[in-house]
Amino acid sequence: MEATPEQAAAAKIYQSLKSTKEAFYANHSGSSITEINIVTSVAPIAYLIYAVLQTRKGFFHADEYSLPLFLIDFGLNIAALLLSITLYSEYAIYFVLLLILNVLILSTAQAPTPQQRPRRPPPRENLDRVLSEKEKLEAYLPKKAFITAWRGCMMVVTCLAILAVDFPVFPRRFAKVETWGTSLMDLGVGSFVFANGVATARSILRDDHLGKTAPLFTRLQRSLRSSFALLTLGLVRLALTKTADYHEHITEYGLHWNFFMTLGFLPPFTALFQGVFTSMLFPELLAICIGALYQLGLKRLDLQNWVLLAERTDLITANKEGIASFAGYLAIFLAGQAMGMRILPAVQSKRKPQGQNTPTKRPLLKPMLIQAVLWTVLFQVTVNYKYGLNLQVSRRLANMPYVCWVAAYNCWQLLAFYLIEVVWWGDAESAGGRGAGAGASYEERSPRMLRAFNSNGLVIFLVANVVTGLVNMTMNTIVTPTGAAMGALFAYALLVSGIAVGMNLKNINVKL
Repeated sequence: MEATPEQAAAAKIYQSLKSTKEAFYANHSGSSITEINIVTSVAPIAYLIYAVLQTRKGFFHADEYSLPLFLIDFGLNIAALLLSITLYSEYAIYFVLLLILNVLILSTAQAPTPQQRPRRPPPRENLDRVLSEKEKLEAYLPKKAFITAWRGCMMVVTCLAILAVDFPVFPRRFAKVETWGTSLMDLGVGSFVFANGVATARSILRDDHLGKTAPLFTRLQRSLRSSFALLTLGLVRLALTKTADYHEHITEYGLHWNFFMTLGFLPPFTALFQGVFTSMLFPELLAICIGALYQLGLKRLDLQNWVLLAERTDLITANKEGIASFAGYLAIFLAGQAMGMRILPAVQSKRKPQGQNTPTKRPLLKPMLIQAVLWTVLFQVTVNYKYGLNLQVSRRLANMPYVCWVAAYNCWQLLAFYLIEVVWWGDAESAGGRGAGAGASYEERSPRMLRAFNSNGLVIFLVANVVTGLVNMTMNTIVTPTGAAMGALFAYALLVSGIAVGMNLKNINVKL
């Protein structure tokens, strides 16, 4: 049936709008790493303010979470980050200084005198006799507040950015770059993969500690279940995008590939490398080798030119960015696992020399600092013009400079969160600890808002993607004035945060 003139005109307007939107996301060159570091420093500073509020004012309690506390939590851990990447992005350094000033003012308050100190754990010589196997495992792999806060903040920024990028109030330099350069959103996707690597190290450590590491074939079978769930989400997203004729940035991953598919192909490699990780003295070496071999292939095998210049003539070339960049994301994932192997355990593994049958506390500062410095040095080696390889960062390729940048950034962020926890609460594994909040529980050390985003990260990310799509289909975001844009973003942030906290309060944890 032939279209009427009115239908033809409407279709022409729609195609023009779609082309305008696609141009809105394309050909960006990014911003400096320094600016990205300043803008995202709001996350650890917000955690620092939370630590001061807890130790000086005793604001939040593990068994109490009212609407006013939700709003304070939201303002501190959500609104501050949203403002830093939108309205206050041009004045990020002043915003950061204002937050630090709040820290200094709050720090002058006298810490409340605790009425009762938590009971000390049993003496070490009786620990094996007193604790059950489950309790020993929890003592070996406890929940750590600084990891939860770091991962929660990363999830928050990611969820905020995927909608904020659709509005002019979000600076174009923070959007994903076309090919070469660094941006906030480029860092976000890599950090998401790095954080997943840290989280998956827990299962590796648990199996090794209990001596229950499954055979390779069994591990691969289990990993396929996780892969199937993520790949299904990727296919559903692809179907919805194509059906709705949603605007796309093709050079991001390709015509059909998306971020869920990249995540979906990672679990089998977790199973494949599990035995290697538990036997390697330096598990970071595996990530470095994969990243270096991939970079060698980009240069020597002309893979880089194929990704950037080849025409999209078949299914492979249509998705060349997603297929090629997977090697880089795998290296980032393994770098995250290596960090997790070092920071998740609270005590040394049970495999100790004969006669040493008591747990030994693991110091974290040294291994975290070493990894941060290692990845920073490697990044400088890859990008330095005079003394290095003179390469450019490319999220599109996920090349070696990108791998090193993402790993270095997240190692330094983790170190910042760790130091905040240690200074204000003392070591989590010690009974008395040092600092004004010594003896506080994990729930008191970690903001509920960040625990909520951390415990259901992929589900919340999926919800954020769905809501983002709905917003884009109901309003022309790219011409929305600043006031209306911020209103929509705050409403979106409240909705996603409410869902996350609601699931947390109901103890709903969905693992994909």
